[in-house]
Amino acid sequence: MDQHSRPRRVLGHRHAEYPLPESDQDFSHTEELHMKKQLALAVMLTAGALTGCATTSELDEIRALAEQANANADSALQTANAAKSTADQALSTANAASAKADSAEATANQVNEKVDRMFKKSMMK
Repeated sequence: MDQHSRPRRVLGHRHAEYPLPESDQDFSHTEELHMKKQLALAVMLTAGALTGCATTSELDEIRALAEQANANADSALQTANAAKSTADQALSTANAASAKADSAEATANQVNEKVDRMFKKSMMK
């Protein structure tokens, strides 16, 4: 599917269009948090521009809010990365367990075949 025929989402009153991601991997947590940071900063800058001239204390308050939003986004990113790492470890453990189970099943099948052959051999005597 080419980029022009992909579904699009409309954001804001300007109707800026952005293509939807084709898969979850196209839109990572990092990109999402980066967009959230940019949106928070844009909202704060817009609010400042709409109120006209702001006092130094108001600018300091806005700056503090922006820094807090960035800190929250960084914390969320660290939490998401830790969760991904834990999920990757769990997947690795599950894959190892599955391989061991497959090996145990193959061994059990071999033993069953051997027992069947021995039983048939003993029945022929």
